[in-house]
Amino acid sequence: MTWTGVIVRKVGNFFSDKRRQKSSSFKHLKWRKKRAPENVPSGSGSAAKQGYGDGHNQVTEAQLGTRAEDLEAATHEQFGGDDHALIHNQGADSCFGLASGSPFRLPSTSEHSMLLSEDFRAFIYLSLPTIAKGRHWILLYSTARHGISMRTLYHKSCELSEPYLLVIGDTKGSIFGGLATAPLKPRSERKYIGTSDTFVFTNHHEEFQLYKATGANRYYLLCTNDAISFGGGGRFAIHLDDTLLTGSSGACETFSSDCLASSSDFSVTNVELWGFSHALTQG
Repeated sequence: MTWTGVIVRKVGNFFSDKRRQKSSSFKHLKWRKKRAPENVPSGSGSAAKQGYGDGHNQVTEAQLGTRAEDLEAATHEQFGGDDHALIHNQGADSCFGLASGSPFRLPSTSEHSMLLSEDFRAFIYLSLPTIAKGRHWILLYSTARHGISMRTLYHKSCELSEPYLLVIGDTKGSIFGGLATAPLKPRSERKYIGTSDTFVFTNHHEEFQLYKATGANRYYLLCTNDAISFGGGGRFAIHLDDTLLTGSSGACETFSSDCLASSSDFSVTNVELWGFSHALTQG
């Protein structure tokens, strides 16, 4: 399996209403993985439909071309002449620009993730809030290392302040999770916490997808002794039971997301909780 891709990233200042409207199309981000056509040299690009954008107006290599100047011109036109769209085109061997001279360098992890590939991690990194950018990824908890215990997960989260990245793998191969922007502390009352920086993500259907909060409600994160849940309105985007063995996922109004897991009710293979720190230390 090889990768090609176009990263379109909104940067700059969106404090004006006009800029905010333009950035709204990036609430749902996608990046598809496809097999590159045969006889296409590595790094030369591909006509495969792969992109990074919202589901209805997805930017693709086929549409924009493979030359950097063509990408800039086409994207400038497609996004209404917005000079704050940064386009970065890489070949099959380095789709996220992890090599020297890239727009960003992906921070190190304290140890290897059993769930996140480097490409998946890079995709998520682009949407992290500023406070987490440039910091090392610290594995605070994993069921493989610390055992199956919601209590231990909550306890280990106290080693660093928010945000936290919760990653779940199910028995049918999907990997999904969410960014928690509030302390992971169980509450007896059913009270939502978090901020609009909260998002959920998945690799379901051979495609990286990330859903940001839409503003429809403030049901970002719910922590109790019985479960950790992301989203609300309709169903939870993610509902992880206290056993850390089962959960559910469905269409969620908070993120305008569909089911993130392989099925609406899923069984868990592994859970990881990541924090972010300037110091590269193990959790």
